[in-house]
Amino acid sequence: MDHADVCFSHCSELFPVTANLHNSQPECPCRALRLIDFPRDFLRVVGVTNLEQRRTIAGLGASFQLPQGELLETYVEDAMRSTLLATVGIVVLLVAAVRAEDTSNKPDEEGFIRNWLVLAPLPFGEAQNGAEALGKEQVAGEAKLQPKEGEKVKSGDKELTWKPVKLDSHLLDFNAFLGNQTEDSVAYAVCYLVTDDEMKDLTMKTGSDDQAKVYLNGKEIFKSEEARPADKDQDSTPNVTLKKGVNILVFKVVNEKVDWAGCLRFTDKDGKAITNFKVNLKP
Repeated sequence: MDHADVCFSHCSELFPVTANLHNSQPECPCRALRLIDFPRDFLRVVGVTNLEQRRTIAGLGASFQLPQGELLETYVEDAMRSTLLATVGIVVLLVAAVRAEDTSNKPDEEGFIRNWLVLAPLPFGEAQNGAEALGKEQVAGEAKLQPKEGEKVKSGDKELTWKPVKLDSHLLDFNAFLGNQTEDSVAYAVCYLVTDDEMKDLTMKTGSDDQAKVYLNGKEIFKSEEARPADKDQDSTPNVTLKKGVNILVFKVVNEKVDWAGCLRFTDKDGKAITNFKVNLKP
């Protein structure tokens, strides 16, 4: 099939106005514009999708007898530049968003977890002090809690809701979370740690005001029955393992009087912060 046949079939579909020009022009407009060399999908990508645009390109090429390919190449170059710039801009925004998301759901530089789902305040009930409250379950099955944001829990005559919190520092301040000082109460803080590989021989470092208990994947790995102010790394729990995949961390903190807070991070055996895992608030 010669060029005239191929060209006529393409032009009839893409540029109907050129179908009548084949017999009057020494060289058909589509060849002069090199349109036959560009797949239609490419023309769509660079913006030549409108029928009127195609007719205009073909018509101008025929009317002004531009040098071979000049009009199309200029048009395509401009379109490609605009498309490229727009694409680059979108990619930059997406990368920035991904990086922001990656940063927001990881531990901070010191390894402290700053994203939690919190349920508070739960009353002591029949417990006479913080140590007794720590030993009782204010929520049944506390070791295996797997809450979701917005879930409601009945506590006495109250209904509490699991709420997310993102911290500005290493310390989870429950009074600040609640907006008022709350005494003789218990709080649960839960998050889901996601690892790419199993992580062995870690040390969990905690601080709490007052008593505290930590469950990892349904097992108690730490307990402090002491009434005290909170500070970084008050307690060290060695030989902790985060399994590959999702690990459920439950941090129970009791308050007797005044301040009420806790903090938690992981380090390696040498005390170097572990930060290469994600902290999610969904199971």
